Amino acid sequence: MKKSIFMLLFAACIAFTANAQKPTTTTASTAKPATTKMNTPTTKPAELNIPAAVTSAFKARYASATSPSWKMKGANYQASFKMNNEEMKADFDNTGKWLQTENKIATASLPSTVQAEIKKDFADYKTEDAHKLTTAATGAGYSAKVVKGTDKYEVVFGADGKVISKTKV
Repeated sequence: MKKSIFMLLFAACIAFTANAQKPTTTTASTAKPATTKMNTPTTKPAELNIPAAVTSAFKARYASATSPSWKMKGANYQASFKMNNEEMKADFDNTGKWLQTENKIATASLPSTVQAEIKKDFADYKTEDAHKLTTAATGAGYSAKVVKGTDKYEVVFGADGKVISKTKV
């Protein structure tokens, strides 16, 4: 009898020690005005501090947008939001300078000049994703993700439908 009580106490001590060594996590539920949750696949810090100049520039440019979600895109800040029932993303540098906006569109909504360029340069590729772009550097244009098997490219087109850049993804 003494031996079985000892074994039970020993097992309980082992279980207690194992549970005590598990890391615990805590989350803060208080939100700061200039802080937003960050959703990125590689790193997930609890909060991303958005400079006041960036949030101010966003509000000035997209006054009717509500509840943007922010993430880092390289060294820049990217807001994802809906405005006028359109899914949009806008990029700003850390001083609040607007860099670009992209509106998600149906692939069939790409202009015929862009669709012709895709057929010419990417024969047998399927267009999976399309956006209308407006950038500070190049003005209006479009982007599309084209896929064939394991080959995937993000292609940027000018307003005239000509390829500006293509990036393997």
